[in-house]
Amino acid sequence: MVTIPMCLKDLDAFYHVDDNSKPLPDQPDHVGPIFDPVKCLEPLSAFDILTHASAFGGRSHLDSEVCVPACPETFSDPYLYPTLTENEHTRLTMFWYYIKGLNEDTVLLQKLNQMLELTKQSLGWDIGIIGMVDAQTFTRLVAANMSLATIPRRENWRFKHSPAVEGEGGLRSYAGTPIRYTLPNGEVVVFGSLCVASGTVRKPLTEDQKRCLIRAADMITGKLVTRTRTRRLRERQVMMDVLMQLRSDDSIADIEEVTVQAVLQRYPGSHVAVINMQDNNVVVEGRASIPLPAVNAGLWEDTEFVRSMTESKASEVSDAKHTVRAIVHQIGPKDRVLIVASTDLKLVFDDLDSWFIDQCAQIINNVSQARALKEALAAKEKFLRSVTHELRTPIHGILSSVELLSEEVTARKMLGSNRLQESDKSMDSLLHTILLSGTELMTTVDNILRMNTLTNDEMASYPTDYDLRSLEADVLGEALTNGSLDQFQGLSLYFENKVPKSMTTVRIDADLLKELLKCLVGNAIAATKDGSIEVVSSSLSDQKTLRFDIIDTGIGISAADQQRVFVAFEKLVPHSRGSGLGLNLASQMASMLNGTLSLVSSQLRVGSHFRVEIPYIGAASRPTMSDRKQPRNMRHLPSTYYVAPRSKQNLYLLSHLQRHLVQCGMVQSDVAQGALILTNRPEPFQEMLDSELRSLHGPHMIMLVSDIVATDYFMQCLRNDLKPHLGFHINGPLYTARLEEILAEADRDFARYCKQFPTSLWKQDTQLAAKLNGIQINSSSVASTKSGAKNTDIEIFVNSSPRALRVLIVDDNAINLNVLQFFCKARKIFHGSATNGNKAFASFCSAASTEPYTLVLMDLQMPECDGDEACRRIREYEKQQDLQPSVVFMITGQDPLADRKNSFDAGVDDFFIKPMSLKKLDQAIAQYFPRSPP
Repeated sequence: MVTIPMCLKDLDAFYHVDDNSKPLPDQPDHVGPIFDPVKCLEPLSAFDILTHASAFGGRSHLDSEVCVPACPETFSDPYLYPTLTENEHTRLTMFWYYIKGLNEDTVLLQKLNQMLELTKQSLGWDIGIIGMVDAQTFTRLVAANMSLATIPRRENWRFKHSPAVEGEGGLRSYAGTPIRYTLPNGEVVVFGSLCVASGTVRKPLTEDQKRCLIRAADMITGKLVTRTRTRRLRERQVMMDVLMQLRSDDSIADIEEVTVQAVLQRYPGSHVAVINMQDNNVVVEGRASIPLPAVNAGLWEDTEFVRSMTESKASEVSDAKHTVRAIVHQIGPKDRVLIVASTDLKLVFDDLDSWFIDQCAQIINNVSQARALKEALAAKEKFLRSVTHELRTPIHGILSSVELLSEEVTARKMLGSNRLQESDKSMDSLLHTILLSGTELMTTVDNILRMNTLTNDEMASYPTDYDLRSLEADVLGEALTNGSLDQFQGLSLYFENKVPKSMTTVRIDADLLKELLKCLVGNAIAATKDGSIEVVSSSLSDQKTLRFDIIDTGIGISAADQQRVFVAFEKLVPHSRGSGLGLNLASQMASMLNGTLSLVSSQLRVGSHFRVEIPYIGAASRPTMSDRKQPRNMRHLPSTYYVAPRSKQNLYLLSHLQRHLVQCGMVQSDVAQGALILTNRPEPFQEMLDSELRSLHGPHMIMLVSDIVATDYFMQCLRNDLKPHLGFHINGPLYTARLEEILAEADRDFARYCKQFPTSLWKQDTQLAAKLNGIQINSSSVASTKSGAKNTDIEIFVNSSPRALRVLIVDDNAINLNVLQFFCKARKIFHGSATNGNKAFASFCSAASTEPYTLVLMDLQMPECDGDEACRRIREYEKQQDLQPSVVFMITGQDPLADRKNSFDAGVDDFFIKPMSLKKLDQAIAQYFPRSPP
């Protein structure tokens, strides 16, 4: 059992620091006293194993006592000179790293001082010293009963005849142990020593005292290591703050210079720069180049130079003018590096320094790349803005010209012209091909431009109040117009709104929602040539989420392909039409609405079910749309309908027609007599009329729903097969707007048909008789539309109201100008034209006092004065002259949200993107200039 207290108790508790300790003496600021001025200038000898063994003798292990050997006969010096250690380079590197700033750490020095005092007292000796051995000096860092000093390392005072011992008063006893640190690889380095001494001769230390002295030295090492780690943790936090500040401001003009200055503050006196490598060498101005392969984990050291300084010229260590160490990290993949080069031999870098410089290099790279990317995107955006206008303008001219030509051909057919009779079919086919090709081209252009906007995070959300009951009209829009109906004869497009009436008006980015659903409906149409597409709007039970389900009976998606449906440019059928962007764009737009898009289910040859869920935000305004009632264009059809299916074909179309009639106020009847008869195409060789339908008396209309094109021959056969009843054919695609047109035509046909019958055939049906007695047929409004032909009548008020329609067309492109002029001529609308904003404003002002323009069709991008500026000037002029504001439509080939916002700020009433269908333009004009009710 040992008897020394510090061997029995926890040493940290024993070495408790008293906060009221007396102040420490000042640390020495010079080397002295020097007792051997000649010898002290000589460099220390390198380590030699034989010399070391002859001077210090052998010992069983590191902690054992040194046995003093006999003095060699050839030894003539008064005392033994010290030599460098066996691992001097490693020792000094660790020494400079762990002892850095120690002489300024008063807290630790105070603790070491008290530990030394307790150790000295416990051992019962007079003097205690904690000393540190640098490259050329020995510093008494802490001392008890001896003055602090920094003396030459060569003057080894452990020998009784050394000048230091004799000069200090003649020490007679000494015992010491190294303050050592064991590296992770097991190598031991020595920082200094903990020793006790006395002016009198003392007995050798006991084994317990030796262990105690060794334990105290190890505790000192622990304190030094802990102090360094704590210091590095604080410095890491400072580094992280610097990095955070550099990352937080991506608008820094010169990120390289700012970063260099920030690094220089962390490493004052070092050379910090961003430089280009040459032949895989880092060339530092005025310094030796650094081979990049010699850099290890970002750190480099001129080891040979350090060895030469520490082992051969120790006296010159502090005078190094050479790059000793450096931190080097590449900036991205380019041949550029961020370097911190130091000539301070005692400045040692570690992995924390390497990490910090690597992060700084990454910041320079990221900011530089971001700036380059931003500049490239800006250039691309500028190019796309220009090319968009250049693409949309000719496509607009092509599509609009085809529309005008189609109207002309249709009008001639309706007038019974025979000149086109032989070429009608081929002309219709050619026009249809041009229209489809142009529309597909424009869709691809729009998708690519929209993807560019979404990818660049340039698309912002602008919430407005929106009534969800407008979805069908807004989403379908032009999806099934422009002559493409022949492709979808068997398609049913049914929109169902299950959202509670109190929630139908929402606060949302309506344009984004419509574009999202357009993408999904377009995808469903592409997959479902024949069958059903349902778009169901609903809300979850918590009334916090809106749900939109898009369900089709199309080709479906295999399980293997379902994981990639939202990937850009992915096409499940490689040679199908389209760019493969629709679902990817829809997914991104759903995210912008803070919602999700998911594929609920899909099965090959069964169909797919997609779902959109977005947060519900109520609108301040109340719903303005009224619930659907029986429309005026169905005044002559019966109020009931009867379903007489003849086969399993086209049941989707038949079901859609039924649901639409119910929404219009019709009631399903159990009997056919007096009802509107609904049937579908029978099986081959099956009679059109069964016994029940043949027994009906009085005029009846039988609506045949099928997916075939109704030619004149087909209609003649149908009428013959259904006599004496009126046959009426309906094919797809079916959607609300088209069904309303079809039923309006059926209503007129039925009224005319009934007038041909003797009163005796239908007077027994008093309800029908009352309806027919009130029929007033306007022959001009009943021009045949032949179920498949479009009704081109435009309900636009032209001249009979104080708010007459007078149009000013403004466009610098001759094609667009001609198209809109033809549009106005075909509709007999008074119009003028201008080719830039200045001329438009002059024309507007000139006509204001006599016959003012009430509608301006304005292009955006024009020379001299653009559309926004012209609109601002027109609005200002109207305000100054107290004029009723005109209606301004901006019709442009550009679609950035910023352009849209700027135009509305300038005072436009509506914003349209080229190519704009003439039917859509008709509808837009009709909203602002409706025909007066009869």
